Amino acid sequence: MKTNGLGIESLGGSLFWILAITSCLFTLGALAVWAFHSSNIQGGLVAMIAFFVLVTGILLSKGAPFDSGTWSENSLSFILFFFLYLPIGIAVKANPNSIIAVFSVTGSGLLSVIATSLPGFLWWVLNQIIMPISEDVLIIFGIPAAVLSMLSVLAIKIPILGNKLVQLVIIGIVAAAMFALLHVAALVLPFIISAMVFTIIRIVAIFGDASFDWFKKIKLMAAGALGAHIGHNIGVYGVIASIDVLLSRPEFGIPLMAIFLLLLFSALNQIGLLLFAIKTTIGSVSR
Repeated sequence: MKTNGLGIESLGGSLFWILAITSCLFTLGALAVWAFHSSNIQGGLVAMIAFFVLVTGILLSKGAPFDSGTWSENSLSFILFFFLYLPIGIAVKANPNSIIAVFSVTGSGLLSVIATSLPGFLWWVLNQIIMPISEDVLIIFGIPAAVLSMLSVLAIKIPILGNKLVQLVIIGIVAAAMFALLHVAALVLPFIISAMVFTIIRIVAIFGDASFDWFKKIKLMAAGALGAHIGHNIGVYGVIASIDVLLSRPEFGIPLMAIFLLLLFSALNQIGLLLFAIKTTIGSVSR
């Protein structure tokens, strides 16, 4: 992740993750208050665990989410991965036993199982948006940062651990194991395998591009991993069903849909700028 002080690029990255993390903290705080007044132990437990996971990720990464690309880059990555994993979630919902299920976390995670007693809208927001944010700050930022820190020390005596490809493999394995651990409510081999595959694909895509620049014109940001997570969850739940849930509480649902549209338009704008840059480059070469 690039660090450039308090420049515009850092601010752009900060805006995306400040929005995500602030929304997460606000919702978890509201859940904790509701759980206290309703004497709902499950709600309080979900809020406590998700808060701990989120804060641990921020601390381990030393605030890395707040210095992660521009707003447009994050929006483009989020939208690309969202629409990549949305049809996967839809396909798995239609046929849970299909081969594509290996790319999908079809089982219910620990927090999701605990949260099933919560009101419908609140459960949807937690399961489709808030828990993915909380988990991914730890899995995509916190765990890789901690692993890289340890590898940099060990590489002094074991030079191969300083190799980027070796580091990518180790980060993928450790992050995947942690993601599976966060979903211990479904301790069955197929689920553990799919959880690890789901995480490894996201880790390899994001960190692989950062290390090897696989996509010359497009910079994949960590927001892409979050987009994949949310897109997958909504696909499994159902797109129309999700819209119905959002519209059932328009005071919350409409702002959430507005934020998604903002991300979509920002991503389209970024694509337009990339196409214009490519066209300009081709025009310059052809002269």
